[in-house]
Amino acid sequence: MVVEMEYKDPNGEVQTVSSRIPLWRLKLPHRDQNPIPGSSKEAFKFHVALVISTGNRSGVLNKSGLFERKTYSHRKRLVGGVYAYEHTTETKRITTLCEGRTDPKGLLICEVTSPVSGNVILHSGRL
Repeated sequence: MVVEMEYKDPNGEVQTVSSRIPLWRLKLPHRDQNPIPGSSKEAFKFHVALVISTGNRSGVLNKSGLFERKTYSHRKRLVGGVYAYEHTTETKRITTLCEGRTDPKGLLICEVTSPVSGNVILHSGRL
C-alpha cells in the first residue's frame, strides 16, 4: 500500500510525502470479536494467532509485550526566514501484557488493561 499526503509548509509551498506499508494476507477463519459484557473501557481483548506452515499449533508458549511510541516534533528557524522541522521517535518497552499457551486452533485469547494510553504497539512472539 502506498500512502501519500500533501500539506502547506509555513512558507505557503505545497509539500508532498509518501510512505510504503506492506500488507500480508492470512488464511485464518474470521472470528466475531464482540466486547465482553461487563468489561470496562480501560480493558481490551485481543487474539494472538499462531501462523506456521508445518507442525502442531497447540500448546505453543506465546508472550505479548506492550511498547509505547512517542514522537516529538519541533521547528527551528533557518537563515532566510524559512523553517525546518525535526522529528524524533522514541519507542520503549512498558510491560508484558499476556503470556500463555495456544489452543488447538493456534489462538491465544487475552483480556488485559493497558497501563498507558496513547500510541502503543503490541508485539507478540513465541517463547
